[in-house]
Amino acid sequence: MVWGFRGIKFTVVAQDFKNPLITRVFKRLRAHSGHDVIPQENAMLRLMKVLKRGGHAGLLTDLNVPPGKTSAAIRCFGMWTCVPTLHVELALRLGLHIMTGVCRPLPEGQYEVRIFEALQPGPEDDVRELTQRVWDHFEKAIREHPECWMWMYKHWRYLPASVPDPEIARYYPCYANPAPAFAAMVAAN
Repeated sequence: MVWGFRGIKFTVVAQDFKNPLITRVFKRLRAHSGHDVIPQENAMLRLMKVLKRGGHAGLLTDLNVPPGKTSAAIRCFGMWTCVPTLHVELALRLGLHIMTGVCRPLPEGQYEVRIFEALQPGPEDDVRELTQRVWDHFEKAIREHPECWMWMYKHWRYLPASVPDPEIARYYPCYANPAPAFAAMVAAN
């Protein structure tokens, strides 16, 4: 939100809630600083138009998503998870840098914004490997200040094998289930 208050507007992709009333409340809060909040449907096309015009996009890259064409299996705190690749796909298609960063609270109501090194993908870069590199920046920051992080959603929904090895499965939460498409993604790495 701070960038919006500083005059740098972003087009932000946000997942709609199952309850449309909650979606409206969160959309209003997220747009309070001037950002344009758009739903996930057709987000890639809308973001491509914004970015081609020199605009800015904001995406959450740590969401857990179903395995498919728009996701990648990456290592997250030593365990496999499935995350979106939209940020990487946009950067590769449009020849853009990927800028990542975190914000953490400081004493007396102040905040520290930390921007990580810009990643400039090249045509030879692999989507999964680049997605992993983006995540690695976040993981380092989370390990430095774990008290600032809380995920309110199930991050490790899928087990990394169709027939899970009990030794591996014990590290995953009880809600994790086998998913053949995810197991195939992990096996391909």
